[in-house]
Amino acid sequence: MIYTEITRRAPKLFDIFYQLILLIVGKSIYQGAQTSLYCSLSNQARPGQYHGNCKQAKSSPL
Repeated sequence: MIYTEITRRAPKLFDIFYQLILLIVGKSIYQGAQTSLYCSLSNQARPGQYHGNCKQAKSSPL
């Protein structure tokens, strides 16, 4: 989960709950963009592979 202003128009109680969850497991926008940048700029990333957290990861069978 990445912190954005997606909940700015949500009910206040939902927004508070969402913010608490983000404090525990969330990423900043900067952190969330790192894998996309890695795939775009790295010579190690190959097309057709799944990447997560700036490394190749196993994709879901779905």
